[in-house]
Amino acid sequence: MDIRPATLVREVDPSEPWSEVVHEAKGLTWTGRCEHALISVEDGRLLLVSGGADGLLFEERDGKVWVRVNDEPLRVVTLAWHTHPRATGPSDHDRQFLRLLAQRSSMIYEMFTTGEGTRFKAFDREEEP
Repeated sequence: MDIRPATLVREVDPSEPWSEVVHEAKGLTWTGRCEHALISVEDGRLLLVSGGADGLLFEERDGKVWVRVNDEPLRVVTLAWHTHPRATGPSDHDRQFLRLLAQRSSMIYEMFTTGEGTRFKAFDREEEP
């Protein structure tokens, strides 16, 4: 599995159209063959980050989720969406990330699929608490 620590691509201004940021991330995913994600961190910033072909490395500490971006630990509040370099659907890693964030759902934008993305949930129906 190619799961790498998050690397900051850039900070995203909240006024930017998400469709343009998704398009940018899909282009970066295509050329670099690695996942990209739009996350919000505790201080309110939106960050576009990249990881490995199979995901981004995160830490669970004290019941909170942390991503180390450029050697700085940042508390992740939300996973707005992420990309996959190939169409696989949500992974166990994706669902676990949402569970740790106590987030019900998020979006995946995968290569070779429609541009509308796929909503996925932290739990399959059978698993929901």
